[in-house]
Amino acid sequence: MTEPEPHRSLRLLHLVGRVYPNAWSIHNAFRSERSSEWPEHVFAPRQAARLAATGRADVQYVYEQGARMRLVGIGDPEVAESMRHAMAVAFIGAMAAWRPTQGIYRFADALLDALWVTPVAGDLPGELLRRLPEWCVYIEIGRSCAGMFIHGAWVRVGYDLNTREEALDILIDSDPDKPLVRLPLVGTLQESLRVSLDDGLHMAGRDLVARALHDHAHRVRATWAEPLLSVVLYLCSVNAEIRSSDGRDRPIRPEPHVRRNRERVWPAAPAPVIWETGTRLGSALRRAESATRDRPSDTGDGPAVRPHIRRAHWHTFWVGAHDSPERHREVRWLPPIPVNVDEDEGPGVATIRPIPEDA
Repeated sequence: MTEPEPHRSLRLLHLVGRVYPNAWSIHNAFRSERSSEWPEHVFAPRQAARLAATGRADVQYVYEQGARMRLVGIGDPEVAESMRHAMAVAFIGAMAAWRPTQGIYRFADALLDALWVTPVAGDLPGELLRRLPEWCVYIEIGRSCAGMFIHGAWVRVGYDLNTREEALDILIDSDPDKPLVRLPLVGTLQESLRVSLDDGLHMAGRDLVARALHDHAHRVRATWAEPLLSVVLYLCSVNAEIRSSDGRDRPIRPEPHVRRNRERVWPAAPAPVIWETGTRLGSALRRAESATRDRPSDTGDGPAVRPHIRRAHWHTFWVGAHDSPERHREVRWLPPIPVNVDEDEGPGVATIRPIPEDA
């Protein structure tokens, strides 16, 4: 009996470990000695990955089969070198943060479809993205978008020790390339998307080829950046439905192992953990969609309202007393709501009740 193929995310983790053999020890040293210098939801600052990448910027795009990274179409050698190093740092940082937990989030198809078309609109604060269930997560996507097949994405919050700035890093696992989307956590999520594109244009500078690549990235991001952000936002919402195949209810960030010299280390997880996401909600969405599709429009004297699904949307709620220092905002995904569908024709979507402001 042949062994099953390892998950593609695990193959890339092992590859980065071979290319940068000191990466994990450098990150452990940063966390063991200086973890009080950055927020708890960040595994390590970008400086750790930059140190691990020093001297190995010749490696460009890393593929799961072990091929070297490649960079196409950059005219200015200095720009090319800078971009190669930046991508190496992004890969190292993502793999170092994902390695201790190795969480793979597998969404129910119906839920993923609904999230993909839910706009990230309104006054959604960027701080909500600090609530990822793990330091870094891998989200399975498995769909084509803008001429690119997206297998999944590694998502984490990155931090710079010098500027004290945070940004959401979405490292796309796609064919043939693996682009990076970086969203500074400033203001609302829409503002973060806008700043991300503006920064990319500034980095392209006057190099005509780099600007052309940026323009292409702008068009592609307009197609898949917001859908991916909506999927990530679900994992950060308080009503996210997450359960592992071994029965655990919620992901946790592991405690360190303490060695005899009192050094703390965060070893690799024994194996990847599949987190089934939105299983019950996905089933309810499928049944509701089937009910609206199969049920004929009402007939009678009044205007007929055909059964339909009211569009999903994001909503933030204030939680806590007005004068409480613990008062904070929570984001909830309000799923598609069946309209004019009898309950006995198919269960509706999970009921969402707003939290009173003074709760």
